[in-house]
Amino acid sequence: MKFTAEQIQAAYDTLPEDIKALLSSDEVLASIQRIAKKYGLQIDEMGRLEEGVTFLALGLMSQSEFSSLMTEVVAGNRATASALIQEVNDGIFMPIRELLMTRENEKASAAPGSVDRDELLDAIENPTPSEHPISLAQRPAADRASSIPTANDVAREFVAGKLSENVSLPSKQTVVKDVPPAKSTTPDPYREPIS
Repeated sequence: MKFTAEQIQAAYDTLPEDIKALLSSDEVLASIQRIAKKYGLQIDEMGRLEEGVTFLALGLMSQSEFSSLMTEVVAGNRATASALIQEVNDGIFMPIRELLMTRENEKASAAPGSVDRDELLDAIENPTPSEHPISLAQRPAADRASSIPTANDVAREFVAGKLSENVSLPSKQTVVKDVPPAKSTTPDPYREPIS
């Protein structure tokens, strides 16, 4: 797979700073060299391994394309390619995944308006009863007048009033006109003649 320098730079620029730092760290390079040494890869094959890891991390290459590339690197040996991919996953991509997971957990816990799990479960299991709009309208006027009405109070009273009124619809007389059927001069092809 060939990508232009602009494509690679654009994909790299979209990554978070900590992922950029991890991808360009000496640890990732050492992991790639360790894997290459373990599988007896030549320098050019190690370069293809590093290129594949980079493109996969940047999202420029799919997992199936990476798998095909690793199969080519180990001269078509699928078992060796599978083991090599597993090592790349464990040694390089798992630390990236863990970093992303901790970032998401920190972001979720620091998010404004985030709800504690126990509080949420308690609210679901023990809901507070709500009052029906009609029961609100049936309260004594003194109770309703004790507070300054808000827009919601006004809306509830309006809805309650509309729901408690009798509704009558004016009747309409419908006139049905007899329309004579149109006579066709050609026989209907879907009707069989009665003999």
